[in-house]
Amino acid sequence: MIGPKPLSAVALKILGAVTLVAIAGCAAQTLRIEGAGCAEVAEGQRSHCLFKGFRQKLADRDATIAERTAERDSERMNHRQTKSAYREAQKLAAEAEEARLALVTLQQKEITDATLDDYRRRITGARAAAERLRAAAAGGGTAAAGAGGTRDVPALPAAAGRAAPATDQAGLPAGADELNWRLIATMQANQLDVLIDWIEAQHAIDPNNPSRGDDDNGL
Repeated sequence: MIGPKPLSAVALKILGAVTLVAIAGCAAQTLRIEGAGCAEVAEGQRSHCLFKGFRQKLADRDATIAERTAERDSERMNHRQTKSAYREAQKLAAEAEEARLALVTLQQKEITDATLDDYRRRITGARAAAERLRAAAAGGGTAAAGAGGTRDVPALPAAAGRAAPATDQAGLPAGADELNWRLIATMQANQLDVLIDWIEAQHAIDPNNPSRGDDDNGL
């Protein structure tokens, strides 16, 4: 019986070369996939290798995606927080402006009401004084006629302030016409006086920093 023929030297060399090529191919493929000289890193971190293989490149890609996703989420959150803070600032500014305008309006109304009250008191006093003068003139008419037909009575109260009617402080003739025009002059003088007070008090209001102090209305 004849056994298998031994391989020739050339065939052995060829077989050895093929084997070496196969081993080298496997090593290269392993290197391409697994890389070489890689240090241990935590999951989600980039790899540190002398030669990065397919596995390390995939890990680096996933880490890059995770980083970009985290940056995007952070930017979105910051944007939402900025918008929320801006809306809150707008709301607070609107509330402050509304409160400021309400306080200015209230202070203006208080000044107007106080001015009207003061004017009414003055007019009421002037009319009451005029009525007293008329009553005094009517009651003393007979005695006054015997002494020349007229008598002197106290004058109408002058407007307290800048403008005052041209009254005779020594006395007022009892004639009805004279009394009427002096009453009108007194009322007009009071109107002018309280109007000046009202204008000065309104002008004294600081619209940017209104206050509720009693001295702010100038009355």
